Amino acid sequence: IVGSIFADYRTNDKIINNYNTVLYGHNMENGSMFHIVELMNEDEKLFDNSRITVYTPDGIYIYAPISVYETNAYDRYFRMRFKSTTEFTDFADAILEKSTHPRSADFSEFDRILTLSTCTNEAYSGRYALHARLIDVEEFE
Repeated sequence: IVGSIFADYRTNDKIINNYNTVLYGHNMENGSMFHIVELMNEDEKLFDNSRITVYTPDGIYIYAPISVYETNAYDRYFRMRFKSTTEFTDFADAILEKSTHPRSADFSEFDRILTLSTCTNEAYSGRYALHARLIDVEEFE
């Protein structure tokens, strides 16, 4: 009835081929779907101690949160296409600067990011964005 979590239509089927894989889901008051994103924005300890696991037909991908913040639907936090690795690393640096819980990191062309996008349940265009860095992969043969 409430829909499902889904990937941006521009996502490559092989997750490792995406600099930024974007998933969308509702911020459900009952704690399901992406309600955890709002909680991570409010709770730095939860943010620091969480891991996100994505299961695909190609493998299991584990991410560590690096940035979370409140934004709006007009922000380019869900950007997926980059003309160069420098554009990608500049994007990664920019999302770090926006975080409610500031962190520092160095990014390279080999990094991959997962973005979880959900509504704030307040303003029509209000969004929470959570970005996580790929830290481990178990690829299937």
